[in-house]
Amino acid sequence: MSDFQSLLDELETVLFNTAVSHYTIASSLCLYVYDFVVTFPAEVEYFWVCIVPPPGFPYMHDELLGNTLDIRKRLVLLESILHIPRGLLRGIQSVSVIVQKPNCLSLLFPQLRLTVSQRVACFAGQTVGIILSIVCVGGAQVVMQLRVHALYGQNRALKTIVSLLFFAAVSSELGIAIGKLATDHVYIQAIPFLIDPLELCVDTVPKFLIFYPLPMMLFDAILLILVVYKAYLIQVEETSATTENTWTSARLVRIMFRDSVIYFVCTVGVNLFNLLMWALGPYDLFTVGTAWGVTVPVMAASRILFSMRTAYHHPTSPTLDEDIGTEFQVAQRPHGSKGPTVWSGSSGYEESGVDRG
Repeated sequence: MSDFQSLLDELETVLFNTAVSHYTIASSLCLYVYDFVVTFPAEVEYFWVCIVPPPGFPYMHDELLGNTLDIRKRLVLLESILHIPRGLLRGIQSVSVIVQKPNCLSLLFPQLRLTVSQRVACFAGQTVGIILSIVCVGGAQVVMQLRVHALYGQNRALKTIVSLLFFAAVSSELGIAIGKLATDHVYIQAIPFLIDPLELCVDTVPKFLIFYPLPMMLFDAILLILVVYKAYLIQVEETSATTENTWTSARLVRIMFRDSVIYFVCTVGVNLFNLLMWALGPYDLFTVGTAWGVTVPVMAASRILFSMRTAYHHPTSPTLDEDIGTEFQVAQRPHGSKGPTVWSGSSGYEESGVDRG
């Protein structure tokens, strides 16, 4: 009787943690969709109907997705874009089958019950989830690298080093994922003594899986250090030309948004939270960290991309103490320039938009 009671207690804990995980995934998805809706006008302006940007910059040409698209085609395109968060959620949920999840097949892959076995479905869920997470986070990291290279004036040596580090991080994550999938022994376990049938997708999580988010977190930390260092140098250069050399809270907030520091901080923070959840939290709460570990970097990369496009098309030059809100609107860089992104205001530099050499 004691064994049965302990089994019920364990099952109750699993079900409670599963509900927490699902609410977390839903919250992450809602935030992602909200961010998409908020930034949708900027996407239309800069990537649907926009001035042709510099060569090599991601964009959608006006001739392809501009005025030639009628309302119907635009709605179809919007509908396809709105499927991205849904697919992202499905990928995050599929990762959750690495741990014990009740009715994982009916919750995640109902269409697979008629075509493949439950065991194959659970294994396929892990594979799809891991691949999706690598693709989404990897794409976000590419955008963040563009921001770093813009700050450092497209320095070739830095590009080479950062690219090699990025390749090493992705390869490490992929190697850990392959090792996890290669050693999988997933199986379906039915819960006895229940009126309604309930099954668990059971899997043994290897100890080395805790290192899965570590390579990308270290890479994000390196990018954060590079951005903070460059922002500090720019601010020191600006304040040295003024009579006031104090670092006020307004200036710090301005730096956080001007140089996109806030987005790099959020990415590193969520990865650290994810790692701590994997290391210290129960297996049943595995997806609490994973859900945010995918959506936050993607949203941060989107914001950085929109900020760079805004700075390119609408360069402004506020004073050092002017309120800039939460948008990246203070970068001055002439069209086609290969120099570093600089800012000028009341610091005595020219307002013509020419880079300081």
